[in-house]
Amino acid sequence: MLGLIALACSTICGHAGGVDFTGARLSNDWDKKALTASLSQGSIRIRAKQGLAFDDASSWTVRLAKPVPVSPEQALVFSISTGKSHRPFWQNLLFSLRVNGKPVEAVATLSTARLDLVVADNGEPYAPYSPNGRFTMAVAIPSHQLKSMTILTAGAAGMDMTLSSFRLEQRATVMAPAQRVQQANLSQQEIAAMAQEAWGAFSAFSAEPQHYGLRHDPAKRAVLLEDQSQMLDVSGGWFDAGDYGRYTVNTAHSAKLILLSHTLAPDAVSTTALAQSGVRGALDWLLKMQRGDGAAYHKVASADFPPMTTTPDGDRAKRTIAPITSTATAQLATALHLGAMVFDDPAYGRAADRARAWLARNPGLKMIPARFGKHAYGGHYGDDEDGDERFMALAAHQLRTGRSSLTQADFATARKRFLKTRGDAGWKNTDLFGLWMVQASGDARGQDLLQQTADHWLSAQSRSPLRIPYVSEEPVLWGFNGRMALRAWHMALAGQTFTRADWAQGGRATLGWFFGGNPNGQIMVTGKGKGRIKHPHFRPHTSGAIALPEGLLVGGPNQETDLKAHPPLARHVDDAASYRTNEVAINWQAAFASALSLIAHQRDDLTTGSVVPLP
Repeated sequence: MLGLIALACSTICGHAGGVDFTGARLSNDWDKKALTASLSQGSIRIRAKQGLAFDDASSWTVRLAKPVPVSPEQALVFSISTGKSHRPFWQNLLFSLRVNGKPVEAVATLSTARLDLVVADNGEPYAPYSPNGRFTMAVAIPSHQLKSMTILTAGAAGMDMTLSSFRLEQRATVMAPAQRVQQANLSQQEIAAMAQEAWGAFSAFSAEPQHYGLRHDPAKRAVLLEDQSQMLDVSGGWFDAGDYGRYTVNTAHSAKLILLSHTLAPDAVSTTALAQSGVRGALDWLLKMQRGDGAAYHKVASADFPPMTTTPDGDRAKRTIAPITSTATAQLATALHLGAMVFDDPAYGRAADRARAWLARNPGLKMIPARFGKHAYGGHYGDDEDGDERFMALAAHQLRTGRSSLTQADFATARKRFLKTRGDAGWKNTDLFGLWMVQASGDARGQDLLQQTADHWLSAQSRSPLRIPYVSEEPVLWGFNGRMALRAWHMALAGQTFTRADWAQGGRATLGWFFGGNPNGQIMVTGKGKGRIKHPHFRPHTSGAIALPEGLLVGGPNQETDLKAHPPLARHVDDAASYRTNEVAINWQAAFASALSLIAHQRDDLTTGSVVPLP
């Protein structure tokens, strides 16, 4: 069992690089009476009570009178030792540390090497247990002050663990080579050209038979998982990513992002860009995924992913339609509200209203399991929270109709939820998009959150040696490039909407990451040019069905790869087998293309470049 021991330090003070525990008070917050903790002479010892066979976890707090000032160049360093009786229960894990209530990233200092953390089943990064019994660790501090430390212990027999010798040390920061940063300084004309290429790249995702020259379309009809006597027409739409699955959540999310960008900045994300993306075909496919009562089926896919050598024409596996979910229904409603407004199509509006009515009748979360029997049927797109999707769907209805759909209670709940997840906007955390729709409807109730978020990411960018809106304690996980593209999109949009040159220029500076300003000097976009991605994880290409597409964004670095000798931001490889780092996806492409267009079309007073007319 994984347990929690919270150490909210409030009397620790730093002097001469050390952290002094003099005068600290240790209190027991939560105890299953299996462990005991003690604080003495700058060390914290956690151990099992004598005679207990199973060592559970408890919560302990050390309170500070004053926070300790910390510079961005400093890290918290401490020693860890375990007693001879200590034997981990699971995954050979020892503990996870939080500083100021947030997960930390392990770093190197001038005296310590970086110790890689292991992501456990609960999603927390853990320090591995050392059979040697003692090691030293350094972690980044996620603010300018040391306020608290939290230890999450992994279960162990004979628990006996001591943390000691706490001190602040200078970090060993690896800067991007100057020549790589120089390569990333794109002109407005180059950004505009890349935007046009990125929009055109959407055609590579098209599942239409005529696009791939399919003689047969095995994906045209699919069977309902819940009633296999029924088959539905599910032809068209977008392939989701590197596979041939098509998922309502991510199709609707990607279409929504494109349509919202056009709504907020029609001169930048033009009608030509909409046509190049094929977004209307995606909306038409969403109509096919809606049940008669308004609910949306979650996805359509085969039981297993086909081999990388399988062409679209050669993939004859039976397609199955997964059950309805509330998140898919809310995402579909949002995209179709926007589609009805942008394309003046009443069919989209009627479908969006049916989805909205179903959501009102069914207020609880409805989600499918990750697997049905032994099969996953493609990507899960699971979510244990649908309040953000419901908020976004109501905001889209408000934008389309001009009628207020959101109460003060809706905003209060959304505000609390948003402040916890704003750094992770995407298909799963959607409040950011709802707030932009509220803003576009003329309702200013979310304006402060949009501005706070732009400031948050600009501040992170100012501390990053790579000039990206990323804070060092964030995990580097699947789709890192997509998250950076979304943050560039938001900063560019906030700069234009609220006339803030620093936000606009922050969005523009983020583009350097994609075009060589990263630890590997890699251009993160497919194409034939030097430094570009040549081997994306994308079955239509790896199977030989189509030539290498130009302008597709790959997922980027991922700490959960086998490249443990490299720091997390350098764990990327241009290899078709590396789905964790080199897959492409419609949601990342939508964010990337939209961000490029917004930045290429920034006003003269918001950028050092010139506005470039887009087609």
